[in-house]
Amino acid sequence: MSPQYISLTNTSLRHASFISASTLHFNQLHASATYMPQQHISTTHFNHQHDSTTPPTVLMVEVYSEVEDVMRYYGNDSVSLAHFPFNFFMLEALNNRSTLTGYDIKDTISLWLDNMPEGKWPNWVLGNHDNGRVASRLGKDMVDALNMVVLLLPGTPLTYNGEEIGTYDSQNHSIFTLFLISQNYVKLN
Repeated sequence: MSPQYISLTNTSLRHASFISASTLHFNQLHASATYMPQQHISTTHFNHQHDSTTPPTVLMVEVYSEVEDVMRYYGNDSVSLAHFPFNFFMLEALNNRSTLTGYDIKDTISLWLDNMPEGKWPNWVLGNHDNGRVASRLGKDMVDALNMVVLLLPGTPLTYNGEEIGTYDSQNHSIFTLFLISQNYVKLN
């Protein structure tokens, strides 16, 4: 099984004034922290804090793993975890033109919807800071079509900055991402 990664989104961090670096170790970058049961406990803590904030906020988590493991981050009837884990399966499945078929798209959509716990909310991700942009991976001619697909699906479409207009990868991309992450860590301390 491949390792799992979890992090809170920048949106969550901006609203996380209740976090103290002594309780949760967000003063370090944990880019390759593998899956551990403690992650569910931390996510439960964040959810309880999140639910008590005004205005209401949404807790999303980043998890790279098998679909069964990712679905656990929705929680269950007795333990509420994240509002939703990012759905990276479309992003991972559609990584080049040879995997861009109607069958692949349908199978990827079904993988999420068929495994999602009842009553939970789906989401769709085509690109993020860990992967190449849609225009670079699949071609600029596919950007509008794929954005239309995720906009027509039930749930929340999530767009990485510039994906909606067909932005290509750039060499400064990783430097900018590290800058944004470091700015959020500074705000927490």
